[in-house]
Amino acid sequence: GGVGRVHLFSRDGQAQKVLTVGAAGLLSLGGEISPGTLAVALGPAPYVPGASDSFLLDLRDGRLTRVAKHIESVAARLRWRLPRAEPGSAAARLFFDGNGALLLLDPATGKLAPLLPER
Repeated sequence: GGVGRVHLFSRDGQAQKVLTVGAAGLLSLGGEISPGTLAVALGPAPYVPGASDSFLLDLRDGRLTRVAKHIESVAARLRWRLPRAEPGSAAARLFFDGNGALLLLDPATGKLAPLLPER
């Protein structure tokens, strides 16, 4: 594996800063769950379903807060198939685990609530 980095750019495409998130074979970008907080998943490469751990990345200072092990942001997996989830929306706060359960993150408490059970 390598080191995961998130490059931030201004609206006009100018590089602003690079946030290093630590060791990762694969870094997946999820939804912006609240202003300035991005869901990210760190996992092995090549991609292994259910093997990634999810974190919240503070885009101001680069601080990582673990959401849970073995879950991923739905927005990360659907990034190229659907329109971008609006920041703070329920769609930006959806996660799934390796068993197919759909979970909703409450950004105020950091807790995950099941929406659909495992398959």
